[in-house]
Amino acid sequence: MYNDAEQGVDINVDDRVWTYGSRSYDSVNTYNAFYSGIHSFAAIPGGLSIAAAIVSVSQDLKSDTLYTGFVTGKSGAGKMVFFVDTMATAQSGKAKIRFINLSPDMSKIDFGIADTTRKFSNLDYLNAAYFSIDTGLHKYNVYSAGETTPLVSIDFNPVSGTIYTMYTKGLIARTGVDKAGISYFIQPDK
Repeated sequence: MYNDAEQGVDINVDDRVWTYGSRSYDSVNTYNAFYSGIHSFAAIPGGLSIAAAIVSVSQDLKSDTLYTGFVTGKSGAGKMVFFVDTMATAQSGKAKIRFINLSPDMSKIDFGIADTTRKFSNLDYLNAAYFSIDTGLHKYNVYSAGETTPLVSIDFNPVSGTIYTMYTKGLIARTGVDKAGISYFIQPDK
């Protein structure tokens, strides 16, 4: 989760406080079960009422489908997005990547291994790209679309057969915990 106004939020589901506690900046939770159908979700600064929600959305959850939700955005413009997760394993010698542009300062981005072919181009804010990469340590860069100077970079050593979610985070003008960067997590087990 990310929002430049808050370093942690409580999540309400269907107007009830979610029993799994507060979510802090750049954190990941395990899967939780919900009935299929339309549910309301709200991200609320810890201890405050629903009236203080950073963002409130409705999401139609399908049965037998796994999702990951993200909270992002700038103060006064919070966003919550959900992406369907795949559990199909990566082939030997490769890792699968879902890359999501979650930095509101990066409207369109390119991504690639340092100084080589781009894995994708022109990825809009709040959208995802899917691809496979070779294992082994490489520097990965995010660029403003069409540019050659990286905005942010990460040294990443993926494990063969593993599924990752990588994402942009933070704001370009910031220098603290919420500075622009790239994070990742291994897709949780069901």
